[in-house]
Amino acid sequence: MKQLTFILVALILSACSNIKKQKFTERIIKDGVEYTQEVKIDFVTETGEIDSPYLNSIHCTKLNSISFPENKLQNAVKDQEVIPYDLTKSDIKSGTASYYAIFTAYHFIQASEYYNNLMKEFVEPNIKDKDKNITVSIADQMPIANNNSHFVYSQKGKISPSPIYHKVGHRYEAFLREYTKAKYQKNRYISIGFMEYFTTSLNNSPLIFEGEVPPLMVRDVSIKLSYPINTEYCNTYRSILDLKEAYSDIYKDENSTMHHYIDIVLKSKETLKYLLDTHSAGMYISYPLWKIRETIGAKKADHLIMHAWTMLADEAKNNTNFYEANNGENVDDTIDWYTVVHALLKADQIDHNGENKELIRTIFTSINLPVERVQ
Repeated sequence: MKQLTFILVALILSACSNIKKQKFTERIIKDGVEYTQEVKIDFVTETGEIDSPYLNSIHCTKLNSISFPENKLQNAVKDQEVIPYDLTKSDIKSGTASYYAIFTAYHFIQASEYYNNLMKEFVEPNIKDKDKNITVSIADQMPIANNNSHFVYSQKGKISPSPIYHKVGHRYEAFLREYTKAKYQKNRYISIGFMEYFTTSLNNSPLIFEGEVPPLMVRDVSIKLSYPINTEYCNTYRSILDLKEAYSDIYKDENSTMHHYIDIVLKSKETLKYLLDTHSAGMYISYPLWKIRETIGAKKADHLIMHAWTMLADEAKNNTNFYEANNGENVDDTIDWYTVVHALLKADQIDHNGENKELIRTIFTSINLPVERVQ
C-alpha cells in the first residue's frame, strides 16, 4: 500500500512539473490607454503544449489574402502559410507569432473559465470539442477574416483582449440558446446584448473591439440608447457602409480583399436594409445591464445577469401572465424586452430578496420602455 501511494504521488508530481509556471508580459489598450501587465501562463507545458480543459490547440499562420471565386462569400479561399511559434521562450517579443499565440491562449482560457464558472450554477456548459481548436493569424487589416475560431492580428495595430472575450462569448451564447431552446424576437439581438455585457464586464471596460478596428467600428455599451430600436441605423446594410468608411483607404485598392468583400455584400443591399444587425441592436440590452453593473458592482451584477439570462426561455412561456399587452400586441412565447425585465426581477428576488427591483425598473424605464406593465 505504501509503495502504491508513493507511485501515485510521484505521478502527480511528475504531471505538475510538466506545467510551465513563468509569466508573460503583454501590452494592451483599454479605454484609450496602453499599458503593460504580467500574466501567469501556467497552462503551458515544459514542451510548449497547452494543458487546459478549455483550449486544445493553436494553429498559427501568415494570412496573405482572401479570394472569393464566382463572387460568392461561401467560396472564400484563404491564401495563408503556416508559421512556427514557441511558447517556451523566456522573452516573447511583441508582434511575433509566439506573442499573438500566447496572448490569445491566455485570454481565451480566462474568458472560458469566466463563463464556465458563472454559468455552471444554473446550467452545466458543454462547449463542442471542435471549438477548442483555434487559428491565430498575422495579417494587414483583414478583420473580415475573423470568426469565432480565427483570430487575426495586424502588426500595425494595438491589441485588446475584448475581441477574444467576444468570440468566446459567442460559444457560450450558442450553447445556452440551444440548451434552453430559447426563441428570440428580432434576430436574437437580446441574446447578443447579454453576451456583449459579459464581454465588457470581463474586460472591465464598456468598449468592444477597441484597438482591433478603427474607432467607427468600436461599440460602447455605456452610450444610452432608447427604444424603439433605430432600424435605419441597426441594420446589416448600415453596418457594411460603416465598414466601408472605416477602411476607406484599403477599400480604394480595387484588388484588396476588403474591396472585394464589401462589393459582394453590397449586392444584397435591399435585403440587408431590412435585416436587423444583432450586434448594434444588442447594445439596447447591453446598456441597461451595464448601468446595473455600475450601481451594484461587477461581481454581483455578473451573477444576477447570468441567472436572468439562463431563465429567459422558461420566462418567455409565461409572458402573458406577467406582461399587460397593448391592444393588438402579439405576446407569445418568444423572448422580448419584457421577458428580460421579468427575468431580472425574478433572479433578483431569488438571489437578493428583491433589493434591486426598483433599480432594475428605473433603468429600463429610462430607456423608454413601459416597465409598469411588467408585474
